[in-house]
Amino acid sequence: MNDTSTPGASLGSTLSVNGLAAPALARLRNEAERLRVAVGSGPRGVTLIDAGITVQGSIEAGLLTAQVCMGGLGEVRLVTGAREGWPSWLQVRSSQPVLACLASQYAGWSLAATKEETGG
Repeated sequence: MNDTSTPGASLGSTLSVNGLAAPALARLRNEAERLRVAVGSGPRGVTLIDAGITVQGSIEAGLLTAQVCMGGLGEVRLVTGAREGWPSWLQVRSSQPVLACLASQYAGWSLAATKEETGG
């Protein structure tokens, strides 16, 4: 996935969420058959990618879609949860959480937070 410590990410620089999300979007387009997504065009020539509405989709396609929705500013992966051996938790990480959160909200994600208890 993306290295979220992107050069130029310091104060005063301009981050391009479109530019950072482009590699994940390109993978969705270029690997459509393997990822079980459909790529088409909208009435005004925009690219439409169906990752699970009318096609089967895949977990990898979902993870890439989440990365695109975060504007390429984070890493999204599955981790093992309560049922040992089965990936049952989604882990999201970003060194630019405010921008990634705004990108995901603009993309239409519904966000909720929980506070985990830590031992110690």
